Amino acid sequence: MGITGLLPELKKSTEPINIEDMTGTVVAIDASCWLHSGLIGCAKEVFLGRPVDSYIRYFMGRIEILLRNGVTPLVVFDGRNPLPAKAELTAKRKQDRQKARTFARIALMDKNTTRFDRNCQDGLEVKPEMVDNVIKALKDRGVDYLMAPYEADPQLAFMSMSGAADYVITEDSDLLVYGAKKVIYKWDGHDGQLILHHHLYRSYPDFPEFTFEKFQHMCIISGCDYLGSIESIGLKRAATFVKSVGDGDIFKQIKNIGRITGRSNITVPPGYPEKLKMAVNTFTHQTVFHPDKGYVPLHDYPPGLSAVDMEYAGLPPSGAPIADLSRTWISEQMLNRTDQTDKTFEDPSSDTDSTTSNHYNLRSQQQAPVSTVFSIGEGLQWTPPCFPVMTLDFVTGTLSSEHNTPHSPCLFKASDHRVLLETPPFDITIQKSCTIKHESQSYIVVWEWDFFSLPDNYSDDIMSQFSQATISSSNTPEDAAYTTDQESDDSDSDSGDDDGEHEIAFKVMGVTKKLRRQEVLVIGKKMTQPPTVDIIPDPDNFYDANAIAVRLHTDKGPEIVGYIVTELTQYVHPLLNTDRLVCVRAGNITLRTEFLHPGYYMKLLITKKGKWEPAVVKASQWVK
Repeated sequence: MGITGLLPELKKSTEPINIEDMTGTVVAIDASCWLHSGLIGCAKEVFLGRPVDSYIRYFMGRIEILLRNGVTPLVVFDGRNPLPAKAELTAKRKQDRQKARTFARIALMDKNTTRFDRNCQDGLEVKPEMVDNVIKALKDRGVDYLMAPYEADPQLAFMSMSGAADYVITEDSDLLVYGAKKVIYKWDGHDGQLILHHHLYRSYPDFPEFTFEKFQHMCIISGCDYLGSIESIGLKRAATFVKSVGDGDIFKQIKNIGRITGRSNITVPPGYPEKLKMAVNTFTHQTVFHPDKGYVPLHDYPPGLSAVDMEYAGLPPSGAPIADLSRTWISEQMLNRTDQTDKTFEDPSSDTDSTTSNHYNLRSQQQAPVSTVFSIGEGLQWTPPCFPVMTLDFVTGTLSSEHNTPHSPCLFKASDHRVLLETPPFDITIQKSCTIKHESQSYIVVWEWDFFSLPDNYSDDIMSQFSQATISSSNTPEDAAYTTDQESDDSDSDSGDDDGEHEIAFKVMGVTKKLRRQEVLVIGKKMTQPPTVDIIPDPDNFYDANAIAVRLHTDKGPEIVGYIVTELTQYVHPLLNTDRLVCVRAGNITLRTEFLHPGYYMKLLITKKGKWEPAVVKASQWVK
């Protein structure tokens, strides 16, 4: 299971993690690991055909630990479609399990309990009904789950790389070879061992040209599920070979692996280069499920190639997968994005010299008739009668197409989380809709829609009043220096006191990247007093080692809601842990539906001793 010897090899890339570190995050679970561990304890009963449910209790017990600690689980199961690239290994493992069960029967007759127990465990097989039983328990508990089209490992890696999951819990080292970003091993319910994708290089200090692609190649050559190892070639010799080849073609050089590694007696089997290429393709392009796009390769196919050319990596299956991702997946519009620019443009028909030129949001066209959403309810799955192999996920609600008409049942796409970010009633405009029937009930399906306007308490006038109130309550005149472009310029030219305290507004980026960040901002908005916030360096950030995280404190402790704009961190880093940083506080938390990524946004106010740099002042002019 996985790459032999890989985890010990990555000792320098491993660090401890505990359940408190995972609070407020989404954690993807490799279901097969917990299923197998749960079945170990009842292996004899399973072999004897007795009804058991202890494996379900074991599985759900670990789920409860996560839930109690504020962790959102996402459980991923292996698919029921056999992967062609793994056919040979799957057949061998099936044969080994059958042999083990045969030996168990012999041991039972011989009354050899030790050998009987061992063979019962070796002969364990996770059956479809066992998976169905766990899925039912997850449904009852309201936990998200997904059955991968083929292997769970690439699906878990996709959830990690897409940002849907913050961590992955598994015992399979293959996850690192697929490219998962943060993987937790040996988790005992509290503590575990964390390996970060961007720290893999630490275990190879003598490999200056280390890249993930080379790491992947050395793991595959050492032996994996899709390619048997060459005799006498393990991880160390595979690493020596890949390092020596450098940027050369490993598929051409593999035949020389014996000479390159100093073992001239090594023989490369016939056809091995072609099998190596297929194994690399299987790790790179295996079919996974994208909740917004359907079945896709883990990474795009090379130009001119398609799934048909890599059938061994899994053709896209027919029908939708067994899944419920309503609590963890945010539609691609909001997922894994940090750009929060308000995309507007000037009305081309307006006078360019006019001081009151109109601005229109890029997401806004001529408004359709207004509808009012009066309630948002539970999830609903619907199977189109004309295409019974597909199931669509919706969120139920009620709306009226005119304010004086009765409330009508409606459905929104479950992947569109905007409906969950607003409290009914609220007005929308519907661009595309249709009507369906489900269990004798007619529903209006709202396929495309937009908010008609911001709620009254988030109007620009109210926000302006809030901003003025903040300024007027300040003890220092410099607080007003950054309210407008003109005032900002005046403040720079008139103030010569570099020892004064200056407060300025920062945009908090990435607040819509994670659903949990949105939930924390909603909690902060509902607080009777301004929420406590702080800023800390985040050197382990995969995208930027100089990142500065913004945390909002709730009753669960500090939770990251976003980051300071990358270009401005150079001005904030020198202030951290010094008396020059006077105060960090939360500004207004506002629902912005006109932004490219709708959601709640927070303004951060930072006070320092001395004047802020011109670049910071300029950037603050665009913070709303």
